Parts: sequence; structure tokens; C-alpha cells
Amino acid sequence: MSIPENLKSDLLLCTVYLHRLLRNHARKEMGSGAELSILNNLEHWGGPDQALTQKELAEHEQISQAAISHLVKKLKHQGLIKSKKNPEDSRSTLVSLTAKGRRHLSSRGADIKSVFDEFLSVLSDQELKQVAEAQAILSRTLRQSTEVQRKVSGREADSV
Repeated sequence: MSIPENLKSDLLLCTVYLHRLLRNHARKEMGSGAELSILNNLEHWGGPDQALTQKELAEHEQISQAAISHLVKKLKHQGLIKSKKNPEDSRSTLVSLTAKGRRHLSSRGADIKSVFDEFLSVLSDQELKQVAEAQAILSRTLRQSTEVQRKVSGREADSV
């Protein structure tokens, strides 16, 4: 099946619009949408008791390693994340959420995610169900894409 061009355009427009909406709200609430994004990525991709390398985090954030290093340092200073040398590869650093970071993400993240309330409130129950199903498919596809990227680059996909 070929992918309709309007689907690609619509996905792009929705993604850009939602990103801007969240980024602007996050700036008002936290001062930086990037910081919330890092915490959210650690929770989503790192899992409850796992960590991501700074390189993996930079890849998820789609920013340079220098930029992620700066943000990690800032979040460590705030006590929201912790880092340690990777025991499997001493050249890399593992980053994970602290208990304070989880609480912060839970409270501030909920405030920022509330921006979706108005956006989603206009949908019927059936439409919300369809959006949830589509989101599950897109999330699974993103995870598979990340696994493929890791395999192509020679890294294992075990932390996805």
C-alpha cells in the first residue's frame, strides 16, 4: 500500500502544531521544554529502574551530544537526574531519573500535558478511542524504528 501524500502532510502539521503548543506551555511552566522532554524521554525509554546513555538520550532528543551534556549537567544540579559511568563501557555515561525527578515530572509534566485537555475535549468517545489506537500504533512504530536504527549502527536494542 502506498502512503498518501496528504497523510504525510497531515502528520507533519499535527506534529509541528502539537510540539509548538507543548513547547510554549512548557516554557511558561518550567522555563525550558527541553528539560521536560529529557525527563519524559528518560521515563519513557529508560523505564522505571533503567537508564539511557547520554548518546541515546541525545538521539531521542535529536540534539548534539554537547547540548545534551549541558542539559544533563543542569538537570543534575537541580537534583532531577543522576549519572554514572556505564559499567559495560567506561567511555559512556548512564543517565536516569532521581525520585525528585520522577515527582517533578509527575507534577509539572501533568501541568504541561494538560494542554491536551482542551485539544482533546472536542472529540467524541469513539474518536478518542481511535486516537488512542493510532497513538499505540505510532508508538510501536517509533520503538521499532529505534531498534532498526540501533541495529544498523551496531548497537543492541535491549534498552528500548
